[in-house]
Amino acid sequence: MRRTVLRDVPPKLVATIQRDHPKLPVRRRLVFALAASLLLGVFSFAAGYGIGARPDSAYEALLTDIAQYHPIYARDTAHLVEIPASRINDLEAWIKERTGREFAVPDLFSTGFDFTGGRVLVVNGQSVAQLLYARAGTMPLGICFTALVGAPQPQRIDHHSEVNLLSWSDGHYAYVIVGDVADSMLRALATRVSAELGRGA
Repeated sequence: MRRTVLRDVPPKLVATIQRDHPKLPVRRRLVFALAASLLLGVFSFAAGYGIGARPDSAYEALLTDIAQYHPIYARDTAHLVEIPASRINDLEAWIKERTGREFAVPDLFSTGFDFTGGRVLVVNGQSVAQLLYARAGTMPLGICFTALVGAPQPQRIDHHSEVNLLSWSDGHYAYVIVGDVADSMLRALATRVSAELGRGA
């Protein structure tokens, strides 16, 4: 029986316990070793399944959700926006009410993107404004922003299977540009968007 039990306990663990506790009876050393082995197994299981792992920050969760939902909404061109560009004043007032941010819709016509309208989505209980822009031959471009208090985040680019994102945060709001566009275009758009959004503030 003793040998059978020992086969279930890592040899190094048994040797360590025997070295550190030489005066313990053999049976107690075996129980000690088994308990330690089981505890090690529990921690390994928890690590493997993410139990006890540090949760994603609200900023990271926002980026993940936008990367997942944008391709789905962008393909549904018949229902792309809730308020069209023809009602831009209504859209700006509605988004201000939902997000608390004064803003003006960025004009990206010179970059080849036509403003089509916008919608408000909910991510983790927070209203996320999304302004949509169309350009022939490519997926609609989205400009998203939401109230998010925390440490400011510098601009960064993330690549996903269907879309690329450029994001940043000023410590009060997070901003994300999402679409099937090259990194260089994302950076150019970010410069334009950050300046244009401030026109209404």
